[in-house]
Amino acid sequence: MTSYLTDRQQCVRHAGSSSTTTILTCGVPQGSVLGPILFLLYTADLLTIIAKHGLQGHLYADDSQVYGFCRPNSTDVQHLRSVSTSCISDIADWMKCNRLQLNSSKSEFIWCSSSRRLKYLDCNPFVIGADAVQPKNEVRDLGLVLDRDLTMTSHITGLVRTSFAILRQLRSVSRSLTQDATRHLVQSLILSRIDYCNVAFAGLPQRSIIRLQAVINAAARLILRVKKFDHISTLLRDELQWLRIGERIKFKLSILVYKCLNNSAPPYLADKIRPLSDDCNRSRLRSSKSSDVFVPRTKTKMGDRAFEVAGPRTWNSLPATIRETKTLPAFKKQLKLYLIGNPEY
Repeated sequence: MTSYLTDRQQCVRHAGSSSTTTILTCGVPQGSVLGPILFLLYTADLLTIIAKHGLQGHLYADDSQVYGFCRPNSTDVQHLRSVSTSCISDIADWMKCNRLQLNSSKSEFIWCSSSRRLKYLDCNPFVIGADAVQPKNEVRDLGLVLDRDLTMTSHITGLVRTSFAILRQLRSVSRSLTQDATRHLVQSLILSRIDYCNVAFAGLPQRSIIRLQAVINAAARLILRVKKFDHISTLLRDELQWLRIGERIKFKLSILVYKCLNNSAPPYLADKIRPLSDDCNRSRLRSSKSSDVFVPRTKTKMGDRAFEVAGPRTWNSLPATIRETKTLPAFKKQLKLYLIGNPEY
């Protein structure tokens, strides 16, 4: 470790010439495995600042997300705006003291609400440093496009457009590819995109799910070399062993709940899952001895899409033999067999 961090030198080379070599007295090599860890330790105080204002935050590398919620009325909306502005101001001051810079020109904010509540939102910009950040109808969060009514329409539209563009390119060279090579390309370029953050699609209207399923069907037809209007559902299951889009969402939700119950998920997810066996008020009920988890009551369809509701509902619908699987690889295997419609179940 000492030889790795000490006696390091640096110079800049350009067009055949190089600068004077400089001895480095601090920092770690760029691309080092220590870099992300040290950066997280350096920025750990950000979560403390956010929590002090009663807000919540997520940090991923050098991207930070601050969010809060309130009731849909003018008074509470103004209070949330005031608290958020104060929090961002404190974050900017902390960054100045720690030789960091808040990139206000790339900062975005969005109000999330149902269409009936949009009239209560304050559409005035947030003032961050010298920049006025206007509210947006959609923002990109780690590759996931969120719109303000959380219909995921923008994300699905972009996903479908990109996927069909890739399929057109693959179709033009498909005669030069074997079926196995085509399948691997489709899985890496298309299915991986569809599966990314697909738990956000839970509870969406069927019209949105059909658009994503159309991409999977088109990809399957390309691999299996069948015609455009040939029936594909049976081939999708028997030949490719692919799950349909609804089953893929259930697969991801079930894995997340399994990790929450086995202490391998982040606390902000694990805290949302409560086994019925932990409820002392159910100690005399038969449900307390089952592997079911608690499903909170909701009043809106938006609430049904939350992980703490959609996850437990999906989990409770699984057979007990699958839920009681001891290891994660075995759980994934049994779960896929069940969702794909294996006769064993």
